[in-house]
Amino acid sequence: DAAAESPLLRFYGLDVGQGDSFFFIFPDGKTMLIDAGPEDAGRKIVRYLKSCGVTKIDLLVATHPHSDHIGGMPAVMKNFEIGKIWDSGYNLGSKPQEIFYRRIKKENITFGRPKRGYSEKFGGAVIDVLAPSKLLTGTARDANNNCIVLRITYGSVSFLMMADMEREQRMTIPALPQ
Repeated sequence: DAAAESPLLRFYGLDVGQGDSFFFIFPDGKTMLIDAGPEDAGRKIVRYLKSCGVTKIDLLVATHPHSDHIGGMPAVMKNFEIGKIWDSGYNLGSKPQEIFYRRIKKENITFGRPKRGYSEKFGGAVIDVLAPSKLLTGTARDANNNCIVLRITYGSVSFLMMADMEREQRMTIPALPQ
């Protein structure tokens, strides 16, 4: 059962082919999915998470609106209760992003666009938003340069989840304290 409490933070890198999808089960049983790969990976992610006993995703994070990160979101949202969603706030205007936003509205899911400096205690860990700080425009890859970048810390272990951040956005992030 995925929701069972454990002193461990569990991290899974899900194989979605081209794209990203990462799953965390926190010590108190809360869950977080960061990205859901391309559309054809959605069913694979759903099957895997269900096989692990997952019934709810407490925090679903869409790092940025490219289809290889949010294409599988509709399948995930259709098959699991979603506590809340974080989105980068960058509007690409793509079909996958439009489908994603429509589903959020239809399901009336709590939705936020956290910016750098936001920090939340979550599941026995701390999630710090390192980016975006403000909308970057005029770069070669604006969607990549407006990703949600997270640091997830549990005890002495930290995960830096950078999505497809590129040089221009990297320059906006101050040095991380040790």
